[in-house]
Amino acid sequence: MPTLNTPQRIFLAAIGAVVILLQLYRFADDGVEGVGWVFSFLVAALLLLPAVGLIPWRRQPIPILTTPTKSVERINRAKHRIEALVSRSVERAKVLHRRLPILIDLPPLQAAEFKNINSLMTDSWLQYCIAFTGCLSIMTEYKKNPRFMGQPDYRVVWQMLVNEIAKAEMQTAVRHGLQDKYNMESSLQWATRDMSEGELAMKKFIDRLTGNAADPDMPLIEFLMNKMGAPEQTHASLIHGVRPFVKETLQQFYGQET
Repeated sequence: MPTLNTPQRIFLAAIGAVVILLQLYRFADDGVEGVGWVFSFLVAALLLLPAVGLIPWRRQPIPILTTPTKSVERINRAKHRIEALVSRSVERAKVLHRRLPILIDLPPLQAAEFKNINSLMTDSWLQYCIAFTGCLSIMTEYKKNPRFMGQPDYRVVWQMLVNEIAKAEMQTAVRHGLQDKYNMESSLQWATRDMSEGELAMKKFIDRLTGNAADPDMPLIEFLMNKMGAPEQTHASLIHGVRPFVKETLQQFYGQET
């Protein structure tokens, strides 16, 4: 049987429909007699058959039970890794923050008001410690994967560290009854600046390590001392105490799975 195009199929279907109508009229006039009408309906069916292919049959989609995709698993792993990088930074920052007053060896202040000022100052150092240890955390990931700083995860970690710095400032303000003077927007701006300066010092640290320079950690240690406002006579003590902390922290971070 030759292949029929659409107009031909429609034409044959129309003839088939006419045959059926004529047969139905005959039924109305003469009733159902004999078996001739069977032939008529058979011819009509054959004429209608080519047109069946023109009907756009649509199958109902079968529901498929889905399981978590690999992309979802990757997102969950990335979320866990980012949280771990930030969490370890904050924990090590608290350790460094407890050591700094001993390393800087501030002279005792007798007057209560001076003690309060001194306490406010040393409490605020936690903000800079977070930027400092956050950069060490990022450095460790960079050592594991040199492309890390070009990936979205890096910017997320960076911003979360900024948030942690602002959070530490807020907690210090509350602890000293200064919450009414605390401004979140301003705090985030200062935190962003601190993190940016820490990032710059960190990159210098990396460059000095790559170039096998002496005391490669000095840019980052100087960043911390400048932020603390450490007097020059305390620098030697701070460098002597902070340098082992840097080595210890990098080794600890590098040994951790993230």
